[in-house]
Amino acid sequence: MQTTVINHVHFLFCASDAQKPLPAELLSRTWAYLGGVARKNGMLPLAVGGTGDHVHVLSSLPAEANVQEAARRLKSASAKFAAETLKCGFAGWQEGYGAFSVGAKELEGHARRIREQKEQHKTVTLPDELMELFGEVG
Repeated sequence: MQTTVINHVHFLFCASDAQKPLPAELLSRTWAYLGGVARKNGMLPLAVGGTGDHVHVLSSLPAEANVQEAARRLKSASAKFAAETLKCGFAGWQEGYGAFSVGAKELEGHARRIREQKEQHKTVTLPDELMELFGEVG
């Protein structure tokens, strides 16, 4: 039998300084860059988005992928991109991160949540969003 692994992960990480978020006009460039980082590391990005103070990446991971290493690569490359290419004063990401395993039936719901971040955060705070996510996996 051939090895088959289907591993979808919803990553979430926050800015290290919420007072210095990524500027709104640079978000789409940052999210596109994160998608490229994922692809370069053998991941298949399904949705990338967020707000200036946090990012969501929904991605499938290859069989040999380590979730911790995947998060580290996404965070470090995008922080470096913001600092060196965008030169926007972004302080980087917090040390921690969230990584939630997502089943095939929940993929579209997670992707929709990520695509609708700007609208969602008009009424839902980040702590409330985290509680919703923890509730989905808990």
